[in-house]
Amino acid sequence: MIFQDSQRTDNRDKQYSESDFEYLNRSDRDESECIRRTLSSWLERYPEHEKPDLVSRIKSKDNYQHYSATFELYLHELLKKLGYEIEAHPETKNSKTTRPDFLVTDPESFSFYVEAVQSSDIKKHERSGENRLNVVFDSVNKIISHDFFLKIDYEGLPPSPPSGKKLRSGLEAWLNSLDYNEVCSELKDDDYSKLPQYTFIHKGWKAVFTVIPRSEENRGTPLDNVVGMLSPGARWLSTWETIRDTLTAKGKHYGELNLPLLIAVNANVFHLDRISIMEALFGQEQFIFNRVSNTDGPKMRRSPNGLWYGPKGIRYKRISGILIGFDIKPWTFGVREMTLYINPWAYNTLKGSIFSMPFAESHEGKMKWNKGTHPKEILQLESRYPGIEN
Repeated sequence: MIFQDSQRTDNRDKQYSESDFEYLNRSDRDESECIRRTLSSWLERYPEHEKPDLVSRIKSKDNYQHYSATFELYLHELLKKLGYEIEAHPETKNSKTTRPDFLVTDPESFSFYVEAVQSSDIKKHERSGENRLNVVFDSVNKIISHDFFLKIDYEGLPPSPPSGKKLRSGLEAWLNSLDYNEVCSELKDDDYSKLPQYTFIHKGWKAVFTVIPRSEENRGTPLDNVVGMLSPGARWLSTWETIRDTLTAKGKHYGELNLPLLIAVNANVFHLDRISIMEALFGQEQFIFNRVSNTDGPKMRRSPNGLWYGPKGIRYKRISGILIGFDIKPWTFGVREMTLYINPWAYNTLKGSIFSMPFAESHEGKMKWNKGTHPKEILQLESRYPGIEN
């Protein structure tokens, strides 16, 4: 059993520092109940001897572990619905002791391995900083405010836990010193730059709080959450490299295989598009200019730094395909798509009902995208599942 079997009466919003599992387990909202019901029904079809470990990870307070486990459960159910029989953590008949997540076999006895993996912009050492930041937001939300929301601008992550008591007392004294009408007079054309600000510094980490006045008619009741806007500042991201490096690590993990290997990627990144995926698989886009002739336009080529095409040419032929989706977790199962990318140089080729899903394959030297069935339809999610329109 994943969730407590009890009567729930708690309909509060999710807190920043609260894990996804903790919120799902306590919330009495209809969408939470729908997710609990779905995950519990999928668990019934999961291999019995694998359930204890999976359930333990689903219950983890570490959201990364929670997302990893629920993605594996999601993937298992998706493959089941596509008609595959599934063996968990099979032997691979080679010298490696590592085992992929699943061996799947269709009614025609065609088999392939499946490995599920998370690819995230947030590095492991940054997660504790994210947790500290969430505690700051929850601490601020304890402030009682009738007149103002707060916009928070910050860069980076706090190096150690800031004092919530010190932060709240400073913010409360500042908010109490402000005159609502005077603040409203400063707000013109949604320009927040002239509004009063409060700066909090902790060991070099700085957060700037800006007040945003509430509408006159809503001032009578206190806010449930005083944090209204977050602005984390600029940060350099290279999504294609994040995905490529994740796949490269997995490509070395199992050695030579006698069956096709499909890697299913849950890309927990800021943004994902076809360009990033293609660069991760085949190399970064680059434009070549002709220095001799200024009349010739630039030509687009790919650098030899992708998963399947590197400095020495074609590589990782053991990876037959990549099934990739963006930010797949229980709250997004009803809206996220997944696309299968086929390796044109693979030793072992995929076939069968996996091609019911959207897929991309090489055709006459170019990638062709084929429209398939959305995962929510394959999974037969109920109409009230979050994100699905009735």
